[in-house]
Amino acid sequence: SPETVAQHAAAIVQRLEDKDSDVCEAAVEALAASPETVAQHAAAIVQRLEDENLNVRRVAVAALAVASSPETVAQHAAAIVQRLEDEDSDVRRAAVQVLAALPETVVQHAAAIVQRLEDKDSDVCEAAVEALAASPETVAQHAAAIVQRLEDKDS
Repeated sequence: SPETVAQHAAAIVQRLEDKDSDVCEAAVEALAASPETVAQHAAAIVQRLEDENLNVRRVAVAALAVASSPETVAQHAAAIVQRLEDEDSDVRRAAVQVLAALPETVVQHAAAIVQRLEDKDSDVCEAAVEALAASPETVAQHAAAIVQRLEDKDS
């Protein structure tokens, strides 16, 4: 339960550094049980975005999406943007979706999100279109790229 996680958050955060990726992954997932816990320990979770294990990176991005507080996303946007280049498509898609939760972040990092319109994974492309479409400012700035992507999707 979120209450139990909150009570034991300090011990769970220590497991984020475990050499066993399964333990680290489980720790991130446990913290993700509560948006408050994610926000409180976002810096430690963000460090897992660089983990060599793709499952750990996946759950770390997903955990940040759980928080979806504007402060948390804005504070760690640069680290999240780096995951737009991740080798794993699920990590890239989740990173787009986390950034999309905050319109100011979409505007600020629109150029990086626009690059995902050319992603080889159609789910990542779709997430990028949705993220950009949520902000009139980015639609206006990047309309040609968005339209091109939508036309490519039809063919």
